Amino acid sequence: MERVPTMLNWISKDMEKAINNRKRNWQKLNINPIKEKIQNFINNLNSIEDKKIVISYLKRSYILKNHKFKIAQYEDEAFLELYPQFEYLNAQSLFEDIDDDMRKMISQLSKDNKFIQIKPSEKEEIRRYYMEWLYVESEMVFKQIILELFSNSQAPPIYFGAELGEVRRLVGDN
Repeated sequence: MERVPTMLNWISKDMEKAINNRKRNWQKLNINPIKEKIQNFINNLNSIEDKKIVISYLKRSYILKNHKFKIAQYEDEAFLELYPQFEYLNAQSLFEDIDDDMRKMISQLSKDNKFIQIKPSEKEEIRRYYMEWLYVESEMVFKQIILELFSNSQAPPIYFGAELGEVRRLVGDN
């Protein structure tokens, strides 16, 4: 029987608490290196008129634990252009101490012998679920950066979401 959904349900409150703590920490974090990289990317674009800028998280990034995001400019629809102008953003600072969060959650699962012998594959599936949730929540950091770089009236259309997945508009008037 598949135990991971039951495990996730069992630790959902702990996971939500860990995410809320991380979001509070993000508000205090020095995000200037990420901000500068985004600013440089936008400044180096030939033109931003009638184009979309997309900041996307890469699922392979949380699997590889390198926490890279991608900022790219598209002529039309996101991810359909063969060779868009893009750069990778190192967001490692947003996800420091993730292993501590995971140890606490796995420990909670083992507490009172609720789940005995948690398999490495189960731990990894829980970690990926947690990371996906965190990457989605990191939208707040990127929105803060964009709002600091542009007033809403002058911002080009900027979107955030999963690479090759759904994106949502952060700012922009188009």
